[in-house]
This record gives sequence, structure tokens and C-alpha cells, in this order.
Amino acid sequence: MKILRIILITAIVIVCMACQKKQSSQQPNVLFIAIDDLNDWTGHLEGHPQAITPNLDRLAKSGTSFSNAHTPMAVCVASRNALLSGLHPTSTGWYTLVEDHEAMEASYHEVMGDKQMLPAVFKNHGYKTWCAGKIFHKGATDFQFLKDELWDDCLPEYKEKLRPIDLERGAGYKGYKFYPFPKGGSQIKTHYGNEISKGHSLCGGPLDEADIPEGKMYDELIADYAIDKLQEQHADPFFLSVGFVRPHVPYTAPRKYFDLYDKASIKKPKCPEDDMKDIPIMGKSIAYNYGTNLGDYATVEGMGDEFYTHLLHSYLACVSFADDQLGRVLTALQNSDYADNTIIVGYSLIMRCKTD
Repeated sequence: MKILRIILITAIVIVCMACQKKQSSQQPNVLFIAIDDLNDWTGHLEGHPQAITPNLDRLAKSGTSFSNAHTPMAVCVASRNALLSGLHPTSTGWYTLVEDHEAMEASYHEVMGDKQMLPAVFKNHGYKTWCAGKIFHKGATDFQFLKDELWDDCLPEYKEKLRPIDLERGAGYKGYKFYPFPKGGSQIKTHYGNEISKGHSLCGGPLDEADIPEGKMYDELIADYAIDKLQEQHADPFFLSVGFVRPHVPYTAPRKYFDLYDKASIKKPKCPEDDMKDIPIMGKSIAYNYGTNLGDYATVEGMGDEFYTHLLHSYLACVSFADDQLGRVLTALQNSDYADNTIIVGYSLIMRCKTD
């Protein structure tokens, strides 16, 4: 089994310039879709035979799917900044996130010079630019001073919706856009207690309406935002970016998506014993040491086979949940005045597992 970090372009270009709907003579709109941590467990990529992803499959069928497009860096921050700047981390030095905002701003101006991030290019060429969810690593941008230059409007962060009980279940996890955690909190945290300092977000489980702030996951609010924009009338062309956060950990989603799968019959991927042999030292460090004090591999193995199956079930449920939200946006576009003059581009930062 070879494990590769790649950027997967799930679909590209659906345009009909000859139609008579509004905007047919204008510059095309762009619907830019990002799905976080989606691997090849989709119907059209056949990474897992039981994955239920009808909307990703129809999107791929209607466009072109580039399944061998490798990311410039196997780190979320660096890969997204590279994609949106058009510059490789070896050129920028942006290998991770710098919390010192003054240092980040100085670095940005030094690296970019008179060049612009992708949303700014659209904005400076007459487009309205809108952002919902995770487009950069931190959401609307990793460069807070740049936000107004990038976007005309953004969906508020999910943190504003979180309740004390949600934060308690997260046990201090700072990725607020990925909440809520399972009902009883992280299973790993419960099992290991103080043995673990990081990585307790590697957990999952079904949620009922009462477990979700105001009854809606962040991805549902992201889809709502995009749908609202597509239902409005716009005189200018637009760049609408939609960044879904699932299936990133924790693997939680409304219960109905878990009910799509029979947990007892979920097929497990085959992993050879020497699976990590050809992985660079940084990858091994992440797998064995970085995620928790015990290492992610040891942590999951120590929880037993039942927990491993639980994680597989939870991940598949989150994939289907994200697929459903994507479908809502695609349907809204199809029913809008912009259906015949909108380019769709989708990508995902994934860990792809391919059996030789």
C-alpha cells in the first residue's frame, strides 16, 4: 500500500456560453469547492466499495477528475497557501502556520511582492468574492490583515454558535470549526486520560439534533450560505468559495448518515506490515509521535479492533454527510440563473490509500 498526500481535483468546467439565461454574455462565475481530508473513498474513485457519494460521483461524471495531482507539501497550511498563491513552499518558506501575525504579514509582503492570492485576483478583475468555511487553513485566510483584500463577504465562524457543553466535550480542542465532538467527548481522551496531550480529536460518533448547536453542523451552514448566494440576483460575476470541513476529525455527523452503513459489515482496508517503510521521516514522526504522546498508530491499536471499526464507520458517515451538503449546493446552482455560466472547481487535501 502506497500512502500519498495529494490534492484531488474532483471536477472542473461546466460552461455553456450559448444559453439565453442571465449572465450568458458575461464573464463566467466560479464555484470553488474544497472538501477537507476527503480520501479516495468515493464511488467514482473506488477507494472503498461501500462509500455512498452520489453527488461527488455526478460531479466527477460531468467534468474531469484529476486523481494524480500531487500537493506541493503534505501539510494542510502549506498546501492551501501554495494552491491559493500559486507558489511552492520551497519558494515561499511557508511550511506551517506562524502565530506571530506581525511576522506573518512581513513574510507575506516579502514573498508575494506585487503578486496576489487567487481571490484577490478575481476581486480586482470585477468579481464579487465570497467565502464560506475552510478555504485557507484558518478559514477565510491565514493572513488576517489580508481578509478585506480577498473577500467581499464571509460566513461567520462556527465558534460563535458553540455552547459550553460543546466546548466541554472538545476538551480544549482549538479547531472550533470542526466541532461538535461525540456526545461523551473523545473516546481516546476517555480511555487514556492524561496519557494524551494531543490527538484526542481522532474520534467520532452519531449526533442527534440536541447535540448540535442550533441543530445545524457547520457544513450545513456553509451549504446554506452558498445556496443563499446562488438564489440572489447579481449584476457582477462572482467567485464563490465553499470549504466543507468534514470528513476532517472528529468524525461526527447527524445520525442519519451513520444509519446509511451497516457497521458490522464494513470492509477494512488491507495494510501490509511494512506499510511505513518507504515513508519519509517527517511522515513517520507525525504517525508515531506527533499526534499524541503515544503516537496515532499505537493509540488506535491500544483501543482495540472495535474502536478501529468504529472510526471506519464514522469516517464513511462523514464522507456521505459532506457529499450531501455538496449535493445541496450543486442542486441550487443547477436551479439558479447561473447554471449555464459557472465553472466548478473542486479539490481535497487527502491521504490516499491505494492497494498495489
